Amino acid sequence: TYAMNSVVHLGIPFAIEIPHTFAGALDEAIFCPWITLTQKYNELYSTQMNIPVEAFTIELGNQENIDNKIALEQTNGILNYLGIKGVLERREVAEKATIYSCKLEDFTTIHAPFGGLIVNHAPLGKILHTNKSLVSLNIPDLWNKLDNTDDLIADSNKEIQSSCNAIPIVRAASPIVHEGMLLMKVMTRYRKIL
Repeated sequence: TYAMNSVVHLGIPFAIEIPHTFAGALDEAIFCPWITLTQKYNELYSTQMNIPVEAFTIELGNQENIDNKIALEQTNGILNYLGIKGVLERREVAEKATIYSCKLEDFTTIHAPFGGLIVNHAPLGKILHTNKSLVSLNIPDLWNKLDNTDDLIADSNKEIQSSCNAIPIVRAASPIVHEGMLLMKVMTRYRKIL
C-alpha cells in the first residue's frame, strides 16, 4: 500500500494493495521489516524518514499463456521504474493509460463448488458488471452414469455470476477442476489510480 504512487512507473494495468502487516507470505517478508524498522526509527528519533525501499511482486503472465509482446512491455515497465528510481540509466516508456487497484481483501478467489468442466464467459482484464456470467461449471451426463449415482448433483450445470462489478484477473489453467479448486480470481471494490 505504501508504494502505490510508484506503481504507475511500472506500466502494469492492475495492482493489488498488500497491507504492511505480516501474514506469512514471502511478498510481505520483503517489505514488512523495512516498514517496521522505519516506524521504530521515526519513533525513537522523532523524525519523518521515508521508507528507504519499495517492494513489488510482479506477476508475469496469466497462468494460461505466454505472450512475448506483453512480456516485452512488462520488462520495459520494470526498466522504466528502475530508471526513475536511479538504479539504471533513465528510460522512458509509455505508461499504461489506465491502472486499476484493489486492496488484498478485495482480490476475491472463486472456488469450484463441485468438480467438472469449465466454460469461461468473462474476458480477463475487462470490467464485468453485476450479475454477469463469470464461468459455467458443468458435469457431463456420462460422469453421472459412470458413477452410478442418480443424485450426484441435482443441478449438473452451474453458472457463476458476479455479485458486484468485478475485473477478472486470473482463471483456472485447466478446463477441468475438482471441488474446491480455483475457478477465477477477481478484483472487487477496485479503483482507478491512473
